[in-house]
Amino acid sequence: MQKIAEATMLKHMKSVQNNYWREWKGKDPWKYNTDAKQLAIRENTMKNLVRSSDRYITMRQNDFEPDLEGMMRKFPSINFTDIEFDIWSAAEKDGLEKSLRNIRSQMIKSVFMRRSWTILIIKLHLRNGKNSEMMSALLSVKNIK
Repeated sequence: MQKIAEATMLKHMKSVQNNYWREWKGKDPWKYNTDAKQLAIRENTMKNLVRSSDRYITMRQNDFEPDLEGMMRKFPSINFTDIEFDIWSAAEKDGLEKSLRNIRSQMIKSVFMRRSWTILIIKLHLRNGKNSEMMSALLSVKNIK
């Protein structure tokens, strides 16, 4: 009975997956079919989801906080908040020198694409059984949430 159910499910899921890819292949569901106001809401939602993830919180504690303490001493006129990317934007507007801009760029890349924070996702591939795919923190939030 179980084998029949699994075979039927795989047959059905193959057509469901084909329909899904026909509709969504190459499209970003976070940006698809929306106006500017809704896009801004979706982008803020994505930022909040990333910032509330365990991986981001751990990385913030280990990597960002020592740098933020130095930045607070160097730029006392900036009101530092919990949101690092907004901090860096404010620092740029307040005259952040070029060397610190490079650090900002590296930190952004670190948050979204760092290999050590990459997770392994196992997904069902209907033809070949199991197939593994590596995803960054940002991609995992986009695809899982």
